[in-house]
This record gives sequence, structure tokens and C-alpha cells, in this order.
Amino acid sequence: MHRLFTAHLTHNPLFRSPLTLGAVLVMLTSATPGFGQSAGAKLGQKSGPVRVQPVSQAVSQTAGEPAVQVGAPATGHSIGHRHCCNRPEVFLLRGGAGYWPRVASFEETLRSSGLEPKTIYHWQHRGLADEIASAYQAGELAGPITIIGYSSGADAACWMSERLNKAGVPVTTLILIESTFGISVPSNVSYCFNIYESRGWTDKIPAFRGIPVEAKNPNTQLFNTNVTYHPELAGLQERNHFTMAVTRQMHTMLTNIIIERNQQLQAAVPEAGPQMPAESEGSGAGEGPAQEARLPNSESVLK
Repeated sequence: MHRLFTAHLTHNPLFRSPLTLGAVLVMLTSATPGFGQSAGAKLGQKSGPVRVQPVSQAVSQTAGEPAVQVGAPATGHSIGHRHCCNRPEVFLLRGGAGYWPRVASFEETLRSSGLEPKTIYHWQHRGLADEIASAYQAGELAGPITIIGYSSGADAACWMSERLNKAGVPVTTLILIESTFGISVPSNVSYCFNIYESRGWTDKIPAFRGIPVEAKNPNTQLFNTNVTYHPELAGLQERNHFTMAVTRQMHTMLTNIIIERNQQLQAAVPEAGPQMPAESEGSGAGEGPAQEARLPNSESVLK
């Protein structure tokens, strides 16, 4: 049986790339629903808030090299306009074992558009959430709160948003790429864009899949976007779980979504910070929108 399974994997297009094979090994060792939670808890107990480093300095970009070093403990805030560049910050959470190829390229796309990306390992989400909450309460954030997670990082992005929710901090934009466990979107999230692809039998294995999510608050704008049903995303349909987040098309599309969201917020409340989405009675534990969503303003986000 083992030989038959190995032969099937070898001939499956998903596993023909050496990069993908390496990614499979690291993802299988870390893609468990409790890993980010338990590791984040230990990190928070031992070192407090996390000092975020540019990912290009902190970790290698290849799957074959170690990518699990934890950033140095913070001696003070490392986010917010007093400690950064007075630009809206975007928080990116890596996948299992620190996997996210070409995330540095995504960072450059965000930075060239007037945003300031900060990338962490997904198990550091608790420390970062606490640091964001502290900066928010001190009025030190330069813009709306935007969180992006890939693979296991998408699940951790939802846990991180929930931790912010308990601290009374709203999340303006939550972007999930290939969510592996489909963690529900917390009620403090105003807008969630979840992009993924259904791939048949591999959808049964969390480390290989992306799936739709639900929102706890019916007032959350939720877009579950399966690239299979969007001809304009044909370039992403050719990708698999391990290469979905590496393309320039993905980076440009998500950057445009963030910019559009920030502009909408600024136009609506120019003098106020991000607001909590209002909940209807009994909505906190209910199911959110479950439909396959269209792309939001697809003509603009694909430019």
C-alpha cells in the first residue's frame, strides 16, 4: 500500500516540482490546528510581544533551508507610526514551518504602494496581536488594521483577529490565502477576502488545501473566492496550495484590495479610526455568509 501511495504521489502534477515536494515535507510537520495556538502561548509567556523583523532579513526564502527561527523578544513597541514610517501597516503571517516563497516580493509590492508590511511566523500571532492592541489603544497606528495569512498563517490570522477582538480592537481588512482549517472569521472583522481553490481529493488533507470560511458576524463583508469559478484568475488556477501565494498576479490583486479598502474607510470617516462592525442580536455564534462570492470590484483589483 505504501508503494502504491508513493507511486501515485510521484505521478501527480502537484508533486512534480522539487520546491513543492520540499514544501510538502515542512507543511506536514507543522500544519496542525493546535500548533499555532500552543506555540503562540509559549512565546507570549516567555518573551512577551514580538519584535517584527523584515522577513528578507529573518529567514531564507526556500523550503529546503531552515525557516523556524523566532524573532528576538521585544524591548518595546516595533509597530505604530512612532516606531515605523507613518504608513499604514500590513501584517503578514507565514504558513507551516515558516513557508511562504517570495513573500519578500509581496512585501516590495505593498511597500511601493505606500504600505508598510511586517511579516511574522504564524505561531507568533499572540505576541503581535498584543502589540497591535497596545499601539491601537495608545493611538499610535498610522492606518487601519490589515492582516494577511497564508495556509496555516490564514488560520492563525483568524486566531489573531479573535485575540484583538477580546482586546476591543477592530480589524478593517482580513485576507486569507488557502485557509487550511477554515477557522471562523471573528466578529470584529469588517471585511474578509478568502481566496482558495478546490482541488478534488487533496481537499481532504489540510496541508494541501484551501477551503471556504464562515463569519461569526453577519455584518462582516465576506468574500469566499474559489479561483476555479473565476476566468479572470486563470493564472492562479494553474497553481497548487504551495505556489498559490507566490505569483505577481496574487500580490497585485491583494495590494489593490487593501488600497481600495483604506480609501473607502478614509472617505467614510476621515477623522476617525476603524470601527467595529455592528452585530445584530444573536449574531455572535451564528453562521456568516456561505455563498461563493464574486470578486469585489474585480475590474479594479486585477489592475
